Amino acid sequence: MGKASDLAKCLYGFFSPIAPSFLEGTVPNGTPFPYITYSLSYEDWFIDGNMQVRVWTKSSSMVKVTELTDAILDKIGYGVAEDIPNGGTIVMKKGSPLWQFVPDEDENIKTTMINITYNIYKY
Repeated sequence: MGKASDLAKCLYGFFSPIAPSFLEGTVPNGTPFPYITYSLSYEDWFIDGNMQVRVWTKSSSMVKVTELTDAILDKIGYGVAEDIPNGGTIVMKKGSPLWQFVPDEDENIKTTMINITYNIYKY
C-alpha cells in the first residue's frame, strides 16, 4: 500500500464516471470539454491530507460547471470510502472552502475548484 500508482488508479476510478479525469497538469492537448483534473499527494496513515479537484467546462453559462461540481459533491456526501488497489482505503470528505469559482482568461471557460480532505487507512 502507498504506491502512487495505486492511489492514482483509485482517484481516476472515482472521478472518471462523472467526466473524463486527469491528474493535474496531464490533460492531453485537444481534450474536449468538460473534464476534471485533480491533485495527487499522499499523507501517512491517519493524517489529514488535502486535495484540489477542478471541473473544467467551455460554455457561456455556469450551468454545466455547477452540475458537474454538484455531481462530485453528491458522490462524496458526508464522506466516502474508496478501496485503493493492492490494499488500503481512502476516505474523502468535503473540505473548506468547499468549492469556489476560478476565473479564466477565456470568458467561455468556466472552472470550479473543490477542496477535499482525505485520510488513508491500511487494511
